[in-house]
Amino acid sequence: MVFAKAAKKRNSPYKRKLPILLTLRKLNVKKIFRTSKLKLIIGLVLLTTTTDLLIATQSNLFSIHSIICFNQKLPCNQKIITQLEHYKGQNLLQFDQEGLKRDLLHNFPQITAITTLKKLPGNLEVHIALREPVAMILDGQGKYFFVDKNFKAYLEAYDPKLPLIESKERISLGASLVSPAIVTALTISQTLEESLLPVKQIQIVDQDHLEVQLFSQKTVIFSGNKDVLSQVDSLLFILDHADQGEQNIKNIDLRFDNPVIK
Repeated sequence: MVFAKAAKKRNSPYKRKLPILLTLRKLNVKKIFRTSKLKLIIGLVLLTTTTDLLIATQSNLFSIHSIICFNQKLPCNQKIITQLEHYKGQNLLQFDQEGLKRDLLHNFPQITAITTLKKLPGNLEVHIALREPVAMILDGQGKYFFVDKNFKAYLEAYDPKLPLIESKERISLGASLVSPAIVTALTISQTLEESLLPVKQIQIVDQDHLEVQLFSQKTVIFSGNKDVLSQVDSLLFILDHADQGEQNIKNIDLRFDNPVIK
């Protein structure tokens, strides 16, 4: 009876579980140690990276000392280069590229696109694209403006090679032209240019009277109240079917159903 109790005591499940519990505790200690070690390594890496970043942002090593500007692989004009000089000395890593773009677009409406390229340690490349003029407009104040294909008066300048549109209205630099008469005049100019009838000048008398002077010395009067394409088609028909004796016609008035030819 005593022997049976002793055997039962030796075979107690609590004693069998004890080595397992000790093993699990050792594993947990090792796991905790490994986790703590990993956290320590990560912390040191982050601390080192943060320190290096702070040093880099405060150091003159990454200060912008060279800015190069290109317009379709050609150097930008001097005014744009001078404006970019203000950004020298700033830290390249903290440089506000969007701020530079807003600055250039505000001061130079002729710019239509800007891209920047950082080159460590302290070089900055700026690439721009400029608007192309399709006409020149003379406003009521006697100012000349270049106008692009989107009908924006983007630059105060003069070029005798461009079609000239005379208007009594006041134009603001950088404004999109929405006046019906001006829009009609620009549409006429572009349509005639595409039809190989280069325009020298368009005088806007009123919405129903736009007087066009061609380089062929012919004067054509358009109406802003009629479809421009239909009037251009009528003009081309007249010029293509004119008799030999009518080649010297000087004036064509397209405002009427039956154009008046003189």
